[in-house]
Amino acid sequence: MKTFNQIVIKTVGLVLLVFSFQSLSAQVLDLESTSEGMLIPRMTTAQKNAIASPSQSELVYDTDTKSFWYYENSQWNELGSGGAAVAGDEIKDADNDTKIQVEEGSDDDIIRFDIAGSERLLIRNNAGGRPIIEPRGAFFNVFLGEDSGRNVTSGAFSNTFVGAGAGQMATSALENTIMGTHAGANITTNGGNTLIGRWAGRDLASGTRNVIVGLYASRQSTAGNNNSILGSHAAHSSAGDNNTMLGYGSGYFNDGSNNVFIGKDAGRDNVGDNQLYVDNTNTSTPLIYGKFDTNTIGINTTKGLGALNISDLTNDKTQLYLLPKSTGSEDSSSVFLAEDDNATYGMEILYDGANNELEVLGHNDGTINGPHVKIRRDNGQVAIGKSYATGFRLSVDGKIACEEVLVDLEADWPDYVFQSDYELNSLNEVKQYINEKGHLPGVPSAKEIEDNGIVLGEMNRIQMEKIEELTLYILQLEEKTNKMSNYIDTLEARTQALENNK
Repeated sequence: MKTFNQIVIKTVGLVLLVFSFQSLSAQVLDLESTSEGMLIPRMTTAQKNAIASPSQSELVYDTDTKSFWYYENSQWNELGSGGAAVAGDEIKDADNDTKIQVEEGSDDDIIRFDIAGSERLLIRNNAGGRPIIEPRGAFFNVFLGEDSGRNVTSGAFSNTFVGAGAGQMATSALENTIMGTHAGANITTNGGNTLIGRWAGRDLASGTRNVIVGLYASRQSTAGNNNSILGSHAAHSSAGDNNTMLGYGSGYFNDGSNNVFIGKDAGRDNVGDNQLYVDNTNTSTPLIYGKFDTNTIGINTTKGLGALNISDLTNDKTQLYLLPKSTGSEDSSSVFLAEDDNATYGMEILYDGANNELEVLGHNDGTINGPHVKIRRDNGQVAIGKSYATGFRLSVDGKIACEEVLVDLEADWPDYVFQSDYELNSLNEVKQYINEKGHLPGVPSAKEIEDNGIVLGEMNRIQMEKIEELTLYILQLEEKTNKMSNYIDTLEARTQALENNK
């Protein structure tokens, strides 16, 4: 006798056709239809629960929950549900308190995650049609990563921890953003911190309002407030307040406050407060150094002798350049020494590229006076006043008052007058020259003085020459006078002798 182990039921209109045949297929029942469905037992929840000794995998439809239920492992399990604005498709646990829902309301298009009876997370589109992940009922906290936010209590809110161990010791921390493996791992009740990077701010137990970004940045800092740290290993063990540290290893061991360190290893081994370091090494004499408490700044020096201090670490000659923007010529540079904080009054030292000279000018409420002093670039001529005198290094438009003037003449001093070969004019020749020229020989005339002025050193030489010539004339006269005196004395003696012999 043949055994039939498959039943195929087909409907065509209202006609039910049943075919029985022998088959090797595993199916026992195969129902096919293109116009009708199959109804399984329908009952209320009470009726379902009242079934005595349900069979394993027994299936019914619960008209109360509007879902299919199957019996397995000594309990009824919900298979799926549907219905308008009542329940959506779900994945849930046995007691229905932990589940994922995709249709809680009527076509709300929201994926909902419930844990232990409370809705904790939503995935939905925002107003712009972009998907967003929205925590629910967790005081606006978001934790992503193994052990991230592990110890957070109900007192913590508005925190975002991303990364394995990120913020894992936080209990009642507030408004922190921590991203990176073990970043902010030991943070407790801190607030307002932004920590980004592996182990960034790992030991920061009592700091607030810090921004720390970088691999191992502030890794061993246990305290600190209002710090801005950017760079791998920056502020590695710093615990001060109000610091700005930018660059790899900047402020590595510094525990001071109110410091600004910029550059690789800048201020790395430095201690102290209110300091500015700008460099790319850990040198104790950085390229730029400043003190905020004394308002001083230095270039290649840490000395605070004035508001600005400049030194050259590689040369005994320190040079300061003021460069115009143009690469051509005839541009200018200047330094203004102001009398008031608006620079309304003061003095300007200007290099005039067009005239190739350094000028000193006065400023008086918009009026420029001068230049008072000018120095030519190429030959070093100096003019005080209007213009340069041709052939002279120093020109002064006005009177000069001084205690002493040294004139260093290149010409011979007129001691040559006393030499035996000096040709001294006779007094008759001098008289004749004066009658013809109106002035002494070798002395400028009044017209020449009017036109060219007096060359002080040369005039002193001329005057000394005339004084020495006068000395020679006096000596000649004295010689003649002595001869005449001797002759008179002889005549007087002879006359007296004649009178005595009468």
